[in-house]
Amino acid sequence: MYYCLAKQCSRQIMKVRFLLLMLVMFLGSSAFAQEMSVKGTVYDTTGTKPLKNALAMAVRVSDSMLLDFQRTDENGQFEISGFELDTFSLIISHPDADDKTYFIFGAADNFDITIPSVVLPPKSQDFEEVVIYAYKDPIYYKGDTLVYIADSFNVDENAVVEDLLKKLPGVTVDKDGKI
Repeated sequence: MYYCLAKQCSRQIMKVRFLLLMLVMFLGSSAFAQEMSVKGTVYDTTGTKPLKNALAMAVRVSDSMLLDFQRTDENGQFEISGFELDTFSLIISHPDADDKTYFIFGAADNFDITIPSVVLPPKSQDFEEVVIYAYKDPIYYKGDTLVYIADSFNVDENAVVEDLLKKLPGVTVDKDGKI
């Protein structure tokens, strides 16, 4: 009976030791894990005025998960930190300018990143429609041939070739229709 009791106590002690060992390993591995930090200053399109309230976002490349974000302060500065080493895109955006994206590859020797000056590009404009008017000479020489562009001369909708020929400069049509 004493032997069975000792065996049970031994099992419980082994369980406690195992749990303590796992706890120490977990805490030890998390203590050695490095966290990334990205900081910088955002400027307007001229590169002279710091932008307040620009949004800086860190988005993991592998699964597009938002790691962290922050708005810039009055001096245009931001600092995003507290996420594990990873490859991510840093996206800086502001309503008055276009977005700027950096791709950052985290590594043991590349975990604290400072971007001293982020100059946002000017905001592009989207047009509903673009109409291009091109002028093409109605008459031109191609080698030794004089070329007339028929679309350049106004004639009625149901006009015949004779009506077009009468409008071409340098071409005459008599009463009989001879050129």
